[in-house]
Amino acid sequence: MGVTNSIPLLLVGCFILAAVIAPPFCNKIIMGSEVSAGKLNLYSDTGTRFISSSSIDPVAMHYTIEVSKLADSVPAEGAVKAYTYGSINEGRGDLNGLYETITFQDITSIQGSITKFSKYISYSSGLTPDFV
Repeated sequence: MGVTNSIPLLLVGCFILAAVIAPPFCNKIIMGSEVSAGKLNLYSDTGTRFISSSSIDPVAMHYTIEVSKLADSVPAEGAVKAYTYGSINEGRGDLNGLYETITFQDITSIQGSITKFSKYISYSSGLTPDFV
């Protein structure tokens, strides 16, 4: 086929806010893509926010990938996969320890002649004004 690339983006956030009545939580989010193609037009973009001016602004990340044809009558050839995996561990109220774990994944892929493939993935996690 050609070149194979893997573009992972990882966010790990573990917070314990003792001064505010908020339960502890720890999140692990992985976003990325894998591309195996001989010829294609590829665009990707990532962005994160880990530090903010207030506890109301959430930790956030996003990932975008777009693959398009080479010309009007020449599609890209190959395979593209975009993915996100997450594990959310949460406390509850003033209880000590883990209350629940939520896991999720999303995988979108295409293989063969590609005229257009586009995937936008985003994640944010923070305290709502109700907790602050």
